[in-house]
Amino acid sequence: MLRIPVSLIGLICLAAAPVLAQRRELTLLAAGTLSGASGNYLSTVEKRPGFAAGLSLRIPRAPHFSFETQVLVVQHRLFGQRAASTNPPLQTGPLADAANLLYLEIPILVRIQQGYSTVRPVRPYFVLGPYLGVRLDCRREVTESNGTRHSTDCTVTPGNFTAGSETYLPAVYQEVDVGLLGGVGVELRQFAIGARFERSFRNLVEPSGLVHTSPFDSSRLWTALVTVEYMIRVL
Repeated sequence: MLRIPVSLIGLICLAAAPVLAQRRELTLLAAGTLSGASGNYLSTVEKRPGFAAGLSLRIPRAPHFSFETQVLVVQHRLFGQRAASTNPPLQTGPLADAANLLYLEIPILVRIQQGYSTVRPVRPYFVLGPYLGVRLDCRREVTESNGTRHSTDCTVTPGNFTAGSETYLPAVYQEVDVGLLGGVGVELRQFAIGARFERSFRNLVEPSGLVHTSPFDSSRLWTALVTVEYMIRVL
């Protein structure tokens, strides 16, 4: 029969005690966002501000290591314009597209912090991990090649879409987003201030062969965030 020394059991208990003593922290997160995109079809991109808000749950596993999951509503606002072209509108798509997108995002993060809240009142931290986003809403202002503007959404219907005096195929905006998020910040007792950057792995607008539907065809969304967190409860 295998015998485990009492001293070894004591060491295991001492090592596990800090982890068991760690508390789970539920925080309220608010952020300002600045979104843009990169793609071969874009000639001009304007980054526009938005917002993010939600809840975060931190689960410490050691004084310097935690898991963190969040549920956020994130607004992405951006403007894109293609280069001028003499080809028919049905082939080139609209001249410009201003998108206002609302996503439900769930990041799954690893958090490295300098100490723990019961020991250090000021704690720098670093977070990194993937996120999953589901589109909740989409509003667009489309500019035709002749300068005519009109508001629409991301509804995709069969056939060609006629807006104003021009006809083009509807843009297929992604409904599910997947990407990578990283950030740094500092905790100040119950508050935390940070900056993070997220980059999508998926096309913002799916291409439609040789026919363009938006300046955002095959582009990738990115967003910079400045965050403020407040610990509302210890679980």
